[in-house]
Amino acid sequence: MSTRTEAKDVSHRRIRAAASRMLRREGIEATSVHKVMKGAGLTVGGFYAHFDSRQQMIRHAFLHAVRQRRDLVMQLLQDRPAREWLPTFLRSYLSVEHVQDRDNGCAWAALLSELPRADTATRSVAERLFDSSVRFYAETLQQDASSGTPTLSAREAALASLALAFGHLNLARMAVTPGLRDEILATGLKAAAAISAAAGRSST
Repeated sequence: MSTRTEAKDVSHRRIRAAASRMLRREGIEATSVHKVMKGAGLTVGGFYAHFDSRQQMIRHAFLHAVRQRRDLVMQLLQDRPAREWLPTFLRSYLSVEHVQDRDNGCAWAALLSELPRADTATRSVAERLFDSSVRFYAETLQQDASSGTPTLSAREAALASLALAFGHLNLARMAVTPGLRDEILATGLKAAAAISAAAGRSST
C-alpha cells in the first residue's frame, strides 16, 4: 500500500469513527458533514474523496456502529454455552454502563425513532442487520431444551427480546432519576425472561 493510499485509508477510518459516534450521540438529522469532518479533525473539502453523499456516510457509520457493538458482544459471549448467549447479552445491554455510554452504545436504540424515516438504502441496510441478529439469537434459543408447550417460536422470542431491549434502553436513557432508570432496566430483564419462558427456553 502506498503512503498516499495509506493516508487516505486512515482519514476514511477517522471520518467513519467520528460519524459513528455522532450518529449515536446526536441522531441522523444532527449528523452533518461539517460536524463529522470537524470531529475527525479534517477539512470539509476532503469529504467527497471518501463518500459520494451524506447518506452514504450515514449508512457506513451505522454499519460500523452495529459491527463495533456486535464485536464487543461476541467477546462477552466467548466460552459461554449457546443457551446463555441471549440472557448474557441482555444483562450487558440493559445495564447502567450501557445507558451512560451513548457514544459507543447501541446504534439501534439511538436511532430507533429516526430509522423509519431514513432513505430506502439506509433502511435496507438496517433491515438486513436486524434480521441477522434475530436469526443469530433464534439459533441459540433453538439449542436450548424445551420445557412444556411453547407459545412463541425461537425466532419470535429473539425478535421480541431485541425489540424489548431497544425500547427499555431508550426509556432508561430518558429517565432523570436513578431510581426510575434502574426500575426500567430491571423490568426489561424480567420481561425478557418471561419471553424466553414463553418460548419454552431457559432464562438463566
